[in-house]
Amino acid sequence: MDIEHLFDEKINSYEDVYRVVGKIIQACNHWENEFKELLFAAGIKSKATTPLGLHKMNKMLFYEGILDGYEFETIGKIIDRRNYIVHEFFSEIYNYPLEKIGEFLNGTYYVINEARDVVANKYDELKGNLTSKRPTIFDKKNDIN
Repeated sequence: MDIEHLFDEKINSYEDVYRVVGKIIQACNHWENEFKELLFAAGIKSKATTPLGLHKMNKMLFYEGILDGYEFETIGKIIDRRNYIVHEFFSEIYNYPLEKIGEFLNGTYYVINEARDVVANKYDELKGNLTSKRPTIFDKKNDIN
């Protein structure tokens, strides 16, 4: 499945790259808060004394049966993409043409928002508010790289 073009922010300059990375970081901050709300709604508590990261929260939701194996693994891949952007992407940015950078960033932004919908569906289901499930690419169980 070609997810790279489902969200199409034009990348014509490095300023565009920074703008889209800002959108990705903002979406991830919301996603992290949504993960925390889902953990709270599910009654899952952590013994950690430091803030929980996305991978840790993903594992907790999987171990408690809130996420199935496919959701857990796929969300883990998306978290890895997010971590790459935050920690390594800018050291390699000038090695790739803007078109390829745009494809990667657009695809990443798209799958993050799809994963956010999965978390929102789980939250609504736990709270009894799921009147209609948000369709996501997770429903088709495609591999997300």
